[in-house]
Amino acid sequence: DGPGIWRLKSELPFEKIIVGTPIVELDGDEMARIVWQMIKETLIYPFLDMHVEYFDLSITYRDETDDQVLMDAAKAIAKYGVGIKCSTIVPNNARVLEFNLRQIFECTSLKLPRLIGVGNTVFHSPIVLDGSLQPLQQWTKPVIFACPSLANTDSALELAADGPGNLTVDFVPDSGERLSRASVLSGSGPMIVTGVRSEREAIEAYAHSCFQFALSHKLPLCVSTSGALMEAHDRLLVDVFNSTYQGAFQKAFDGAGLWFQHRPTNLMVGELLRSHGGMVWAASTFESDALLPLVAHGCGSVGLATSLMLSPDGRTLLAEASHGTMQKHYHKFKKGEKPQVDPLALVFTWTQGLAHRARLDGNQQLAHYCRALEEACVTCVQRGQVSKVIAMHVHGASASPENGLDTQQLLDAYANELRIVLSKPPRLPQIGQTVPFT
Repeated sequence: DGPGIWRLKSELPFEKIIVGTPIVELDGDEMARIVWQMIKETLIYPFLDMHVEYFDLSITYRDETDDQVLMDAAKAIAKYGVGIKCSTIVPNNARVLEFNLRQIFECTSLKLPRLIGVGNTVFHSPIVLDGSLQPLQQWTKPVIFACPSLANTDSALELAADGPGNLTVDFVPDSGERLSRASVLSGSGPMIVTGVRSEREAIEAYAHSCFQFALSHKLPLCVSTSGALMEAHDRLLVDVFNSTYQGAFQKAFDGAGLWFQHRPTNLMVGELLRSHGGMVWAASTFESDALLPLVAHGCGSVGLATSLMLSPDGRTLLAEASHGTMQKHYHKFKKGEKPQVDPLALVFTWTQGLAHRARLDGNQQLAHYCRALEEACVTCVQRGQVSKVIAMHVHGASASPENGLDTQQLLDAYANELRIVLSKPPRLPQIGQTVPFT
């Protein structure tokens, strides 16, 4: 690599870690599927002795089985508690023509959680790399963004009005009590009206998932609301989080040295930007779409993150990468080019899923492996062993072909560093912010 620098492949002896309970692997599509296999061959199979329940969720096999494979996969995840998912194609009309499908299937990432019953919360977990590679360089600890889907879009109202008029909402209880009626607005011209409903049960599930996730990851939890856009909804959200904390989680949080706090959104954003990270941030339903990009881009990229779904009881977890199937890279791969994509998000999908397996089973060796693999990846990045995508981000237009490694070179570097980290005693870094915001 340079004068006086020798890089030698580590050949430290290593005995495979036994994973007693199966995990459920969900294969995907296109370039993500290719890299997924490379990760298994380089970083998973050589280190772990485990049984895998495998399901092919590629769009063509879903079509071939009339989506029975998705039903079977959901049952297996519900049984074993851990699903680790590769990126899959989001079906649309163009994909139907491309693959000669019989129908447009529902997006796997939407349908599968509903079949499993993991609730309505997605935890977006950005990968914290070297500070120079991310816009918010002070974020040295993870900021995990809880993104709820509390509004029932299946029964959402969408109404187009051609002229002026009044909108009223009628509520007729099943008990047959007096009709409740509210005049919502009056319009002086053409308008579009949309409306959704949020049930208390869904908000309670959201709160339980957030507290379970924060507790299992040893991170404090902060919930934020604006109280302006949807005042009644936000007031209910805060009430549910407070009652859930006091009734079910306060003792466990105190024992783990964690804290829970509610903050107005405007103050939360400012305080978070000045912090070092290290928390789970639970947002109000109607603000999450706007706030998620702040967290994702603050750590570098939307694609350098995992998406995790945890059931309200804390038992079942579904992990997948936040990026798609990398279709353009797949077309280049089919033409004979070496894979040049960044594998970090897919690697961390495996570590996040396996870490949950370790928590459920009390498998300390597996937990150490997961932490060691993540540490090895970050160490390689800090050493300059990065993908061409990250190299372009760092060097810009001045980046040359030798500034980045191809996918297999990166995975080999991770594996080499992993063997070194695993040879050392386990390290348990403090990742949570220790005190609440003031």
